[in-house]
Amino acid sequence: MSISRWNIILGLVFLLYLFSLQCSTENADGDSPQETKSGLSESTADTPPATGVNEVLVETVALTPKTMRSYILLSSTVETETMVDVYPQVDGIIEELLVEEGDRVTKNSLLLQLDDTEHKLAEQKAEVSFRKSEAEFNRVKESFEKNIVSEVEYETAKYTMQEAELNWKQAQQNLSYTRVTSPIDGVVAERWVHTGNRVQNGTKLFQIVGTSEKIARVFIPEKEISMVKTGQKTIIIAEFLSNREFQGTIKRISPVVDPNSGTFKVTVGISDPNDVLRPGMFVSIRIITSVHENVIAVPKNAIVYDGGLPFVYVVKNSIAHKILLQEGVSDEQYVEALDDLSEGDEIIIVGQSGLKDRTRVKVMPPLKAIKK
Repeated sequence: MSISRWNIILGLVFLLYLFSLQCSTENADGDSPQETKSGLSESTADTPPATGVNEVLVETVALTPKTMRSYILLSSTVETETMVDVYPQVDGIIEELLVEEGDRVTKNSLLLQLDDTEHKLAEQKAEVSFRKSEAEFNRVKESFEKNIVSEVEYETAKYTMQEAELNWKQAQQNLSYTRVTSPIDGVVAERWVHTGNRVQNGTKLFQIVGTSEKIARVFIPEKEISMVKTGQKTIIIAEFLSNREFQGTIKRISPVVDPNSGTFKVTVGISDPNDVLRPGMFVSIRIITSVHENVIAVPKNAIVYDGGLPFVYVVKNSIAHKILLQEGVSDEQYVEALDDLSEGDEIIIVGQSGLKDRTRVKVMPPLKAIKK
């Protein structure tokens, strides 16, 4: 290698040395951004950041005591305790229909009228026969009292009159049957005939459902048989009536378990004083098995899961503390807290997703309050 090339290399090394010396001097004067950042990190590693620095916005709610219920949840349809099919008692042609499906009826109110011409004639004929036999009996009786006729003739005349009287009463009864009436108070659920139809005593005319006593039948697994009893309280929820709730009680429990399904039938009576529910409506039924009064209830939307375990965040002095939730009974909205939480604790319900333990937070007012 030539001397000139060595000189060039030595010159470049010297320039690099001068540049590194200048950088060391600037760092010694405290102007290095890298050293400044490192010093801030070390001074604040063990303490929360100052207010307004790295705060997470959250929304909280204060825990309050509530009444919690555990229950068996089932589904069914509304039925009525009384439901009858109406048939005619005599043959005839329908002359007039007086009710339609959906009409309310009372016991003994008229549903339809059959043509009664034949039955009127039969009733009149039976009356004439009775009057004739009655007159004959009175004549024979008078003669019997005078010892003109025998006792056999007297008894025969009496029995003939009694038979004629029964035939007349039967004819009167058949005439009354041409007026078909409702056997119960209720609503006409079905009408199967029309005006002008000829009907017989086996022809189904109407179906009437009573509305005063509504029930639902549910089938409970046999393993839960010990959890139900007659008179037990229930809650009935009608989904198609905006989840409106109705009160109920267990009326009957079948003593027989179905071997095919492993369930037993339970009949629930429904309280519906305003007659809102209709037979056939789908409902959810909660059979209440236990009631816990004045317990701390955590909203389900406050719970986060970590490793399959439920946690909530409690805010104290603007710091979010991660607490393992000891769960008790639950419903659709709340879970009972068995330990570590107290009345008045502020728990995070918005902003807790992905939050770390002991993070500084800023509690914001509820969104509804902001809108107002």
